Amino acid sequence: MGARARATILALALCVVSPTTRAQTPPHDTFTLATTAPAETRHLNVYKPPGYDTSTDRYPVLYMPDGGLQEDFPHVAKTLDEGIRAGEIEPLVLVGIENTERRRDMTGPTTVASDKAIAPRVGGSAVFRAFISKQLVPEIAARYRVDGRRGIIGESLAGLFSVESFLREPALFDTVIAISPSLWWNDGSLVREASAFLKNQPQGERHLFLTSADEDNIAPNVAKLVDLLKADAPNGLDWIDVPRPEQHHDTIYLASEKFALRRAYPPKKPALAGAAGGHRVLFIGNSLTYVNNLPSAFASLAPASVHISVDMIARAGASLEDYEHDPVVMHALATGGYTDVILQERGGNATCTPGCEKHMAAFERTDQATVALARDARAGGARVYYLGTWQRASREISEGEVRGERRIATLADIPLIELSETRRRLMENYPDAVWTHADGEHPGQTMTALMALRTWRVVMGEVSVRPPCVAGALWYHAPQPDDVMHIDMAATPSTCLVDASMAAKLAAAP
Repeated sequence: MGARARATILALALCVVSPTTRAQTPPHDTFTLATTAPAETRHLNVYKPPGYDTSTDRYPVLYMPDGGLQEDFPHVAKTLDEGIRAGEIEPLVLVGIENTERRRDMTGPTTVASDKAIAPRVGGSAVFRAFISKQLVPEIAARYRVDGRRGIIGESLAGLFSVESFLREPALFDTVIAISPSLWWNDGSLVREASAFLKNQPQGERHLFLTSADEDNIAPNVAKLVDLLKADAPNGLDWIDVPRPEQHHDTIYLASEKFALRRAYPPKKPALAGAAGGHRVLFIGNSLTYVNNLPSAFASLAPASVHISVDMIARAGASLEDYEHDPVVMHALATGGYTDVILQERGGNATCTPGCEKHMAAFERTDQATVALARDARAGGARVYYLGTWQRASREISEGEVRGERRIATLADIPLIELSETRRRLMENYPDAVWTHADGEHPGQTMTALMALRTWRVVMGEVSVRPPCVAGALWYHAPQPDDVMHIDMAATPSTCLVDASMAAKLAAAP
């Protein structure tokens, strides 16, 4: 067992919050519940969302092991309370279950001697789960206005219990947040059995959030589970994995909970992110995005008084479906602090010509990926936009492109930055402009300028007539395609894509 693994074992015993954190615990209820299996008294802490006492609304319930006031309840309740008040998280009820014998309750049976050595009693997860399902869930339903949706959040051994519940008793929780789950337990048997469990999961809307830190005995097992999800995730399961290798076992909970809660319980109407400290923008796209360096052209439109930072993730031929579970994208959205995220689909993927409404199944994966990425970006605190592409063949096909993009943008609840029909009309008026790259496929400099100006108008809420200029090389091949590319606006040379006169004409297009 490595040093990091030994540290993880030691950390399992630690579940203490600082006095400062305890003092910030939001108002909550506390009550006790006598149990018979095993015979003991359970202490419960319940956070109710703002407005609960003056409304008649019903709410989802999030259960949390390690839910004592000396454990993880204070910081989770505080994060929830702040997020709900800011309009970033759907109002919900949090039920903290204080530990009695943590290692007994959170673990399943094991044949590994070192597992058995961590406590006098282990392997009681099935009994603990029965307490939750048969006694605690009905008790909470009797005491509080709940709507039938149930989730669970847990870290380390509590994360193991959460994943085990997801696999072994999938009807108990429709939302599972597992932070650095101790999937090493019993020599990783739960992961080895996961494929069979996944193939027998119920259909319907469910949510799974996974994350892990730098633990050498946890992250590899989470990665194995992710591979199984990619192959066998049941229909209706919305799942996300956010690797956090820069975090440690004792920091991952606090570092992950805000994004996890925003992602698992988004508000009914997305909250608007603030940009008082400037704009930090991420473009996620493909060759339509990086040829001629669209992000740099966009950033060049900022006046001197506006601070703007721009990053890009763009790979040749990539669709948004390719990014849905991409670890680089997930990490960037969770940690980048972006105020704005612009998604650009591969050209033609959204085209919906007359009659396509009869064949919506063909768009299922495209739709799902766009909705998921928008949700991921909003969980990171960003506004999200759908940047269109274009079709050249005919007016009918161009209109079909816009129709399809508008449909998907509406589905994801994000604004569409339309291009195809605007481009077609402008080409009729200015046929000599450089609309297409010399390769005949990618955007020419005029087209990149149009994308920059229209993106600026929608994202910044103002019309710019400055000529978009690119700092450094006019890219043709993807720079750093497998990582986040930061746009250096001080790079030289600087190339203006169009002159001031053409910039004004492009900006004026309706």
